[in-house]
Amino acid sequence: MRALVVEDIEINRVVMQMILEQLGCDVSTAVDGQEGLGAIDVGQFDIVFMDLQMPVCDGFEATRQIRKIEIVEGRHRLPIFAVSANTSEKDRIMSSEVGMDGFIAKPVTIQILRDILGSISVSGVPGV
Repeated sequence: MRALVVEDIEINRVVMQMILEQLGCDVSTAVDGQEGLGAIDVGQFDIVFMDLQMPVCDGFEATRQIRKIEIVEGRHRLPIFAVSANTSEKDRIMSSEVGMDGFIAKPVTIQILRDILGSISVSGVPGV
């Protein structure tokens, strides 16, 4: 499974990458939403883990743009999961409203990622 991790804080990005690789994923990373959009434009991914608060282009705006591109270009819907230390109800609602498929609170655990990847690989559609 090919995963994209979009995260501006290096240690968080590295930890996510290490866990996902341990779970058998081929992982690419991006440091903000704009770089993530560029990676999605040129790469084939099965899932995206998107931080919400980032400079240049935050996770909310990046997801809005991804969903528009999918509609305009007729692409399949890419599962996108918010990953954030901000676990307020407002952030969860906004994540859903922009088209994210789930919300993961930091710190991320291997079991949460295993469950999400399992739901994607079994059905091709997020079930979390």
